[in-house]
Amino acid sequence: MAYVKKLNLTGPQGPQGPKGATGPQGLRGPQGPQGAKGDAFAIAKTYKSVAEMNAGYATDGVLNGQFVMIDTGNVNDADNAKLYVKGAKGYTYITDLSGATGMTGPQGPQGPKGETGAQGEKGATGAKGDTGPQGPQGVKGATGAAGAKGETGPAGPAGPTGATGPAGPQGEKGATGAKGADGNTITYGTSAPAAGATGKAGDMYIQSNGDLYIFE
Repeated sequence: MAYVKKLNLTGPQGPQGPKGATGPQGLRGPQGPQGAKGDAFAIAKTYKSVAEMNAGYATDGVLNGQFVMIDTGNVNDADNAKLYVKGAKGYTYITDLSGATGMTGPQGPQGPKGETGAQGEKGATGAKGDTGPQGPQGVKGATGAAGAKGETGPAGPAGPTGATGPAGPQGEKGATGAKGADGNTITYGTSAPAAGATGKAGDMYIQSNGDLYIFE
């Protein structure tokens, strides 16, 4: 006895269904074996400018995948030290090999004195400076000519009385003066003046006992 095929239970294939949602990321697979060692990095050609590089693309002998670099000779040039790789349709920029600017080096020795330049134009007058310190005493000048006599000034106030001077020398004897009027008489006695005694006003009488009499 044997199996005999009667019919196929599989129907015709239906249309493709819509794409399902992306499933979660699977686990990381094991690391593969190390690949073959590649060629060492090398710059196949150096150009002085980007324009020169593009102009020499078809005839420079650089192979696809090889690198070229721009060297303008000026570290401040934006294109200097730029690295490009050659492709089927042209060169593609890769990176800038110039690196960061290094630290400022120590100051070099002073160079020789340059030649004197041409005189510049006269500048604008500057602001007035501060008064400087007084200078040293100058040498005495020659005596000037005498000036004209000035007008007499007003009298000053009286000065204080000076000290008494020394006695002067004996003067000459003067002339005899005129006879003066008669003076008063002074009389002395042991008793009182007698009654009826005569005289002139101011005459005096002195008694021995000390009594003084004046004629009035």
